Amino acid sequence: MAPGPASGYAYRADSRRSGGLRARLRRWLFPPAMPEPGPVARAPWPVPPSPGAGQQDQLAQAERCYAYAEELNNQGAADLAVAFYRQAYVQIRPLLGLSGAPMGQQLALPAQVSAPRVPVAPQPVATTPLQARLEQLRRALNADTAAQVQQELMALQAQGQRDADLFNLLGLAALLRDQLADAEQWFAQTLQLEPNHLRALVNLGGIQLKLGRADQAIEVLGRAVRLAPPQSTEGLTALTNLTLAHEAVGRTLDAAQLALRIFRIKPDHLRPASLQALADTLEQMGEEGGAIEVLRHLSASSTNPDLKRRLAQLLERRGEFQQAALVYRELLGQPQPAAGDRP
Repeated sequence: MAPGPASGYAYRADSRRSGGLRARLRRWLFPPAMPEPGPVARAPWPVPPSPGAGQQDQLAQAERCYAYAEELNNQGAADLAVAFYRQAYVQIRPLLGLSGAPMGQQLALPAQVSAPRVPVAPQPVATTPLQARLEQLRRALNADTAAQVQQELMALQAQGQRDADLFNLLGLAALLRDQLADAEQWFAQTLQLEPNHLRALVNLGGIQLKLGRADQAIEVLGRAVRLAPPQSTEGLTALTNLTLAHEAVGRTLDAAQLALRIFRIKPDHLRPASLQALADTLEQMGEEGGAIEVLRHLSASSTNPDLKRRLAQLLERRGEFQQAALVYRELLGQPQPAAGDRP
């Protein structure tokens, strides 16, 4: 729709400004092979082919909307300008063969945010001969040495040693040898001796999740999340596995809230595809503030214009017109991918 006097603002058809805006829009639609010249006088760049008559009209319409939006924005009326920035963007997209994806797609949080992981975290500084030996064995424990370390740990246990860290290491050695039932037993014995043994809680919850007992994993991992410092390896692992456990039992909303917690602690902990699905789920839940957080992060590192378009629409829906106008302006100046390059 063309802006007119009925809006309360007189549209100034300044020919020099119009020509400048037309040049800016054309350079964006048909970029030259070389960078734009600076203020120093140089030989003119070759003029790219002009669009067809129909495209000329559409380009002129986009130009008028953009100019009017700029005028409104400069007068402090960003809430009115946003609609015209959006209209200019809508007019330009078909000229590039782009069509916006419909909003409200039924995209749920992926079934797997990331693979369940079991941490091998540093133990406290050894103060007894047993703790010193356990620290040596912990450092030596890996997939190649698991059988040998397991034998030495079993020998210590056969001598009558009962220690939470000993049992936890036995559980890790069994886990590395894919002996899940034995690993679960050792982690459970660790917790009998020390109910708040954080690493054992995380490891036991991971085993229960892997064995398909998500309800049990939710209880155990919930305890781990309450105990762990949020930014620790154990804390992030517990949150990740707890997210997967809620997703496994169909609690998508709870899973999305947990994934948002992970994102706020460490934004790059989740894959971009998982973050896009998280934004979709949060929007469907009505958690538009969380969806905006995630989309801001994604759009900052992506050239996909649909991410910024969704962000602008959410900001506008929440009445944040100034921020929406800024995003629409970025869209008008952002190089768009060719139709065949879009995901």
